[in-house]
Amino acid sequence: MIWKTLKLYLVIMKPHRKLWITALLMALVFFAGLDVLVPWLISQFIADLSSLDGQSIGDFTPFLILWVIARLGVFAWGRVQIRFHFKAMTQTLRDIDLKSFTTTMTHSSDFFANNFTGSLVTKFNRLARSFEVLASAVMFDMAALFVQIVFPVIILLFIAPTIAFILMGWSVVYAALLIFFQHKKIPYSRTVAEYDSRVTGSVADTITNALSVKMFSRMNQEYGSFKSLSEERVLARMKNLIFGDNIRVFKTLSLVFLQTIVFYYSIKFALDGSINLAQVIVIQFYIQQLMVSLWNFGKLVEKLEEALADASEMTEVYMQQPSVKDIKNPILLERVTGKIDLNSVSFTYDGDKERPVFSNLDLTIPSGQKIGFVGPSGGGKTTLTKLLLRFMDVSSGSIEIDGQNIAHTTQDDLRSNIAYVPQEPLLFHRSIYENILYGDPTATKKDVLEAARLAHADEFIRKLPNSYDTLVGERGVKLSGGQKQRVAIARAMLKKAPILILDEATSALDSKSEKLIVSALDELMKNRTTIVIAHRLSTIQKLDRIIVLTEDGTTEDGTHKELIKNKGLYAELWSHQHDDFLDEDD
Repeated sequence: MIWKTLKLYLVIMKPHRKLWITALLMALVFFAGLDVLVPWLISQFIADLSSLDGQSIGDFTPFLILWVIARLGVFAWGRVQIRFHFKAMTQTLRDIDLKSFTTTMTHSSDFFANNFTGSLVTKFNRLARSFEVLASAVMFDMAALFVQIVFPVIILLFIAPTIAFILMGWSVVYAALLIFFQHKKIPYSRTVAEYDSRVTGSVADTITNALSVKMFSRMNQEYGSFKSLSEERVLARMKNLIFGDNIRVFKTLSLVFLQTIVFYYSIKFALDGSINLAQVIVIQFYIQQLMVSLWNFGKLVEKLEEALADASEMTEVYMQQPSVKDIKNPILLERVTGKIDLNSVSFTYDGDKERPVFSNLDLTIPSGQKIGFVGPSGGGKTTLTKLLLRFMDVSSGSIEIDGQNIAHTTQDDLRSNIAYVPQEPLLFHRSIYENILYGDPTATKKDVLEAARLAHADEFIRKLPNSYDTLVGERGVKLSGGQKQRVAIARAMLKKAPILILDEATSALDSKSEKLIVSALDELMKNRTTIVIAHRLSTIQKLDRIIVLTEDGTTEDGTHKELIKNKGLYAELWSHQHDDFLDEDD
């Protein structure tokens, strides 16, 4: 997965590769000036001081001028380089966020049903954050390490070849072993990242359902579950930290041994006259710098490994293919009137052929017809709406709108022709006005207010402190169930799509509100093909047609009066609710 993550980053970086290459080359030059040129100038200064012979301060003026030019030049170069880095970084991070957003949102409904929202948000943020860590590490830490290791070795080849060869050999062995150990550590770090996501997801899920926790007095139970998960994360972190500490032990012992060897040969060569005092100082300066670089190399590898482990979870989201995908050359639905045909439609969840929801279902809904679906739970009513909206694809057969297979168009094109009001209203944490406008972003304020009026939402909205500018809270938590449903219905009214699907759209309303909404729905359903899923049969008795869906398929089909006369399942369901509705009408 690490290589897939790196490949993903490289693909996203490609449009900005010139910026990245320029910034990297400038970084190498910067560190060469800072870590090679500056130490060399200091060594020359020391060499001149060691051979003072009647010299005055004026004799050192050229050196001082050169020193100032070198330091200011290196500083100025670094400022230019950092600007290139900032530009490349910010543009790439923007592209990562946009691509992550698109990739996540193109997944099908089953993906979101199987993943915690909090966990997905954590993964989303980690991909950009990990790239920022990786890019900065390569641009600054790795570029500096390259210069601090390679250039001093080249210089030492001319001063003390034996020491240079020792450094080269040892650096290669040290780096290889360090990479090997850090690679062994990856599973530990990834386990920690997975537990972090699980903990975040658990917290988000519990907070989202805080009211249920309090209502059922399950605080102790939720605390126990969270404590257990938290303790598992502690164990994972402990294993990761211990493994990391063992790597630090290896680094410390290795570098102490290397420095001892270099000290030995420096003393030996100084005593036999092979090198002078200034050269000894240069060697020690570069060796000390190299020690820091080799130690930092371990920290760099660890940083890169942890960043890649963090990013790998989002990479999996990228690699996971949506269960519903658009074809390469889709058609466009034109002049949709709303005629729907189900042709030998079969569907099973998770490929379970032993328990099909539908088996060779044939159904035609003429354009403009108002049709209701009723029946016991598990009969496939809501599944049918999901298939029509292509939240899922049929296992076999086809669904057509005006003779066009919905699988041959884009999901966006299909859904732009369908207004959907689900049982649980889906509202953004935005103003009421923005939530209604979501049905048609091109609508005027007059259109929004008219839709709210028809949905009988205007009356309660104007009583709110900020009227239409009132924020509804996450998932509309600041509104009552009935208020949320009326806002959702107003949004569907504004959309003016030729096909309307109402999935228990009045289930959250009291009797008074329901009567108001039913009258509004009569207006909403005019000249639209309408599919109504309902358990409260009073909301569908006036529809053109009612179909009873059971596990055996469509068992009844007709008007309300016809089905009552048939004395089948519909008549039985009606008899259970009939007295309640009589009471409501009195």
